[in-house]
Amino acid sequence: GGGGGGGINSINSINNTAASITSNSISSTSNSTNNPNASSTSAVLSAMALTAASALATDGSLITSLVDGTKASLANRDLYARRYKGVSICLSALSKALSGNFVNFGIFDLYGDPCFKDALVACLAMALTASVSDLLSFRKLSRSYFSLIEALAAAHATLLCTQDTPVFAFILRSLDAGLRSLESEVSTSCASALDNLGSFYFRNVITGGADSHILSLPQHIAVAAQKLLEHISIQPDLFAAPLSTLLEISFFEDPKNQWSLSRPMLSLVLINENRYNEIVSRILRGQSPEAQARVAAGLEKLMEGVQRNLDPKNKDKFTQNLTLLRHECRSPGTGTGGGGGSA
Repeated sequence: GGGGGGGINSINSINNTAASITSNSISSTSNSTNNPNASSTSAVLSAMALTAASALATDGSLITSLVDGTKASLANRDLYARRYKGVSICLSALSKALSGNFVNFGIFDLYGDPCFKDALVACLAMALTASVSDLLSFRKLSRSYFSLIEALAAAHATLLCTQDTPVFAFILRSLDAGLRSLESEVSTSCASALDNLGSFYFRNVITGGADSHILSLPQHIAVAAQKLLEHISIQPDLFAAPLSTLLEISFFEDPKNQWSLSRPMLSLVLINENRYNEIVSRILRGQSPEAQARVAAGLEKLMEGVQRNLDPKNKDKFTQNLTLLRHECRSPGTGTGGGGGSA
């Protein structure tokens, strides 16, 4: 698939393979539901995700060659139908297998089976062939990708954290961009993923405050925590940028899913304590003096009664404070008409 035409044919073949796998798996699932002697639904759905990902990852060079060899030739064509449809199907398949709780995927590690990790790496590699703007432009691709990241962050945060820094940074940048999606389903998935990743960072890296704490953690968590520290040392804004975005949305916009968007904010505030004032100052730039004074006064009350932990009651208290702050900021005469710059 090196050339433009060959690349397009390869993409069409991949799309057909992915669609065929999904169609056959759904058919098998339906049959297993009606036939007590058939394979279990959980096994079929899990196989669907893993087989689909493996089918597209059989030749790893194909994934990267699609970017260089066909992107230009597809610039004026239907990118989704010819390039992203198969990717979307595979991301959706793995996402549904994970979020459906059909199988305990931790068993793969226990028995040294790389199947699940291989499927994850393949799906992430496919996702990375798209730009963040493309991920947000195509509705089905967007939902498939962000649903998968949400499911992975909830139950397999260690796998995400142990990815290479460019991959992890791409995931965080895409989540930051997805927070501004006009689709509540997408922005909610992004907020949920950020909540889980931020909580993992706070509980396993920030709370201990020393390398000895990380070394005392279970091995797979310790490895992920060390890798996460490495990511942040290379790109310090990875968690600061989403916090800036969420604060801007809270102050200056009125999303339907504000409660969902508020959930990751406490963990992001706690892991960005040293930069919190800088982030707030950057947001307030460009606002009227009256708006700046009102928002700044409200921010001083944001952490009132909030402890330095992520217990559910503590997060609820933070959300209550944020709701009051939003009400004050959006009162008539505040002049809060637009957001500031992102971190």
